[in-house]
Amino acid sequence: MKQEVFDAAERKALREHRVIYVHEDTIFEGSYYITPKEKWEDDIENCELVETFKPPEDRESLRIREIEDYRELEVGDRVVVDETDFEVVEEIRKFQIVTDAGNKFRKSDGKEWGGEGDKRITSKVKS
Repeated sequence: MKQEVFDAAERKALREHRVIYVHEDTIFEGSYYITPKEKWEDDIENCELVETFKPPEDRESLRIREIEDYRELEVGDRVVVDETDFEVVEEIRKFQIVTDAGNKFRKSDGKEWGGEGDKRITSKVKS
């Protein structure tokens, strides 16, 4: 359970590109909370900080480029969704791009597959 929480926090830090804290409830042992740094105000009662996850680099230092052809994306590429969220390409299907957040996008134009169609892959983080 604890490792699953750490894995989720690490993915959240990467995806949202911000510092994430993991706290354990001191009363209900084995209960964990994943909290972004901005929301943590040292006032969560009965909790103890267990681990801190930081994004791999500062957002300002990222080299981001617009995608001209979505068919060029590969598994493991870090992409930006709607100019705000960072996600990792987890699977490439015949017509879809699937990210680690479970979002699906059309391979033809990077727009959300099904659903409302509001989300879009806007760019790629260069490695």
